[in-house]
Amino acid sequence: MTSFIVQIIVGVILGLIMAWIKGPTPATYKQPRRPELKSRLLRKVHKAGWVLVLCCLLQGCRQTAIYIPSGEPVRIAEDIPDATVEVIGPEGTVTRRITIPAGWYALPDDGTTAE
Repeated sequence: MTSFIVQIIVGVILGLIMAWIKGPTPATYKQPRRPELKSRLLRKVHKAGWVLVLCCLLQGCRQTAIYIPSGEPVRIAEDIPDATVEVIGPEGTVTRRITIPAGWYALPDDGTTAE
């Protein structure tokens, strides 16, 4: 994320330097309906403004994700209430609902059953 922001800042700085060096460019074609085009574009931007605000808000409250390769054990950080688990007992596999406490480890299922 930091390198992305740095790239944006460098691009803006380079653009400003190029504009300063070259100076303003004269228009070669004058659009006959420029005010109409400008007002139409402003209406579209105002309509879509809520999307931009929503994206900015969602970007700010996003959490960082950490990739854990398949098959690696993980430690439970917070209690998981009312979790559905499979318990292997003498009568076979039974599905139960329990609260998994923080600190327990979740291990990968290799597909074999205990005998």
